[in-house]
Amino acid sequence: MAKKKSKKKKKHLIGKKEFIFNFLSLVFMISVGIYFGYRSLYYYSKQNLKQKEEANTLNGLIVNNNKVVSEGDGLHRDEQGYYFKGKVTNNYLVINNQLFRVLRVNTDNSVKVVGEYNVSSFMWGDDISYKDSNVRNWLEKNDNQLSGVYSSFFSGYDNYLIKTKCIEEILEKDKIVKGDTEYNDYFSIPSIRDYTLSGGKSGFLNNGSSFFLLGFSSDKENIYVDSEGAVSSCSTSDGFGIKVAFTIKGNTNCSGNGTIETPYSINFEGSKYLNSYVKLGDDTWVVYNENGDIIRLALNDFIKKDGEEVLYKYSDFNSIFDLKDKNSLAFYLNNVYNKTLTYRDLLLDTDYYVGEISTDMNYNYYNIFNNKITCKVGLLNIFDYIPNAVLTDYYYINTTSQVGSMEYVRLGNGELQEADVREKKHIVPTISINKTVLTVGSGTINDPYMVG
Repeated sequence: MAKKKSKKKKKHLIGKKEFIFNFLSLVFMISVGIYFGYRSLYYYSKQNLKQKEEANTLNGLIVNNNKVVSEGDGLHRDEQGYYFKGKVTNNYLVINNQLFRVLRVNTDNSVKVVGEYNVSSFMWGDDISYKDSNVRNWLEKNDNQLSGVYSSFFSGYDNYLIKTKCIEEILEKDKIVKGDTEYNDYFSIPSIRDYTLSGGKSGFLNNGSSFFLLGFSSDKENIYVDSEGAVSSCSTSDGFGIKVAFTIKGNTNCSGNGTIETPYSINFEGSKYLNSYVKLGDDTWVVYNENGDIIRLALNDFIKKDGEEVLYKYSDFNSIFDLKDKNSLAFYLNNVYNKTLTYRDLLLDTDYYVGEISTDMNYNYYNIFNNKITCKVGLLNIFDYIPNAVLTDYYYINTTSQVGSMEYVRLGNGELQEADVREKKHIVPTISINKTVLTVGSGTINDPYMVG
């Protein structure tokens, strides 16, 4: 009898419960992978976006566009951040038509800058301290309504600037000793350390002009940089250039590459017209002050007749801007030169402050407001913003003395000196017009504002 074959029981490689568990585990792992993959991609994209955003900021452009060097010219690094040193040519910055040089990028991404040109030239004041100096009163707004000439060019500057710590350091030979007095201002001048850090005589801040530094010599005298780049001591009554310095908030949007052809560029609230060019008739003027609808203009060249520069004495006697003296520059400007202007009907009567600035008045900035004259054509005051730093050897409008025969003159290196009023000098006239008449142009040298 044949044996009955027993049916072989099939063996399952994976049990039903095990299959379900593995399937759910696989789904879970895929879900986790997708989740974390998405999160990684999200944060990676976000980080890249952040880096891209920072690359469009002033601090980002500076750091990303420069290789850090340990010696020579270029971008260096220290414990406070990055700083430019030497004869660098890619740290130019334009803010509201004004040209600056980037000094350093701080660890909080804020950027300290220094003006390329002197914004004015005048005396330090009566005392060596920076606290109540003409320089500080002119730059920084305080309780006196006549203060802060420079800061008035920027509206709401606390929205995009941070206060800069200013220390009156002492220069003892080649060593910088920290001083006892510290200031926190929005606008100041370069310190001894700033100038040294930039390379000093071999650095980009040495551009042939003389300007004050914040600090003292070992003999407790004020100091300045001369036209050769050397640091020297000076008297409080000496007149030198003012290079403004301030610190821009970190991550401020910016464009450009820092070269003189394509400088970094930022537009802040403030004077739209300052440093802009205006074409009236055949003459090109530059704006040096804006107050409401009224803008003040200085000729962007010397007065010329038949292509030749006109030289003229200030007066025969003293430094008073006397409109009635037929032998004076004041009379010439308002009775002879004025009549040659085809656009003279646009000129407004303007108050020019001519209070005495002299030893007797302690060279105090506020004294200029003690007296004024009203006319259509005037001259720059030594406490005015300088719209064209290239023009030199011209008279200012200030009174140096009621009886003295000397008048202030701007020299080629930015220094302020006195000349005999009977000497013939170049003429840089100033006028005022209503800006609403300018309906054509963009204000550049190649496309100046014009009357439509």
